[in-house]
Amino acid sequence: WRAGGGGDPEGAVAAALAGWGAAGGGGDGSADADAAAPRCDRDGLLEEGEQCDDGNDMRDDGCSPDCTLECGDGRVSGAEACDRAIAAGMPGACPTSCNDGDACTTDVLSGERCAATCETRPITMPMNGDGCCPAGATIATDSDCMGRCGDGVRTPPERCDTAIPSGMPDACPTSCSDGDACTRDVLMMGGTCNAR
Repeated sequence: WRAGGGGDPEGAVAAALAGWGAAGGGGDGSADADAAAPRCDRDGLLEEGEQCDDGNDMRDDGCSPDCTLECGDGRVSGAEACDRAIAAGMPGACPTSCNDGDACTTDVLSGERCAATCETRPITMPMNGDGCCPAGATIATDSDCMGRCGDGVRTPPERCDTAIPSGMPDACPTSCSDGDACTRDVLMMGGTCNAR
């Protein structure tokens, strides 16, 4: 535009500004949109916009070439423990609850999505009513245990229990005497929980 040349100064300025915006200097904000777009440079560093970054463009290794997790593709791959797209009950299916059917373990669902696993821990402490009689427990310490001779508790069909101290109720006899010299007293099944 030249002074006095009959041009359009306002149009020239508008055209110049439009060109500046298209070159990335502002305008319609497209440069800002590009800067905020998710990135996936596969450099092995997890960065904003990436769900994973394993540093390669291989498929089926748990991290897809577009830096999204491959959980849910119907295959157990990479670091996955399971895959959510595999039907329940099939090998590789992700658990939604845990129960190994053993009353003497606690079963806990750990992790989520394709990292879900069942953790099983043994029960070692006696607790009434949990259905488990852990090692070393007796009916005297855990109601879930079966009575057995020598556990300190007389349970049917026992007549007595050998672990109960002599002279205490339900203690097993170690000798017999009715105090009558004219009778012969014999201890039967001595040393057992059916002594009499």
